[in-house]
Amino acid sequence: MKLIDKLIIEGLIYGILFSMYMIFSDKPFVYKYFWRTYYYVVIWSLPMVLFATVLPLAYDTFTWFLLWSLIIFFGELVLFNIAKANEDQVDFFVACTSKLYGYVFSGSIVVLAIVSLIIKTFK
Repeated sequence: MKLIDKLIIEGLIYGILFSMYMIFSDKPFVYKYFWRTYYYVVIWSLPMVLFATVLPLAYDTFTWFLLWSLIIFFGELVLFNIAKANEDQVDFFVACTSKLYGYVFSGSIVVLAIVSLIIKTFK
């Protein structure tokens, strides 16, 4: 399957997921903040999936690690939003704007970018 076909299929799938959110988000489902969590998981998983699709096209180790750092970053955002799924709105926004949140996510990108630069330098 060509890369463009994969990207079109992913676009269609995420189009369906977003349309489900648009249609059903005003109705309560499973627990109180299900649709907020659904929205953020879909928003952060879209770039993660797109970077994973482009990963086989990485032409050197630096690009490969850079793509992996972005995939891991968006994966952490998805896991964070799942972990904070049933929090009240105020508690959710306090968690999203906390310094720990910034340190964890920016730290993961910096560590993987440094590892990729070290590999590029010594290769």
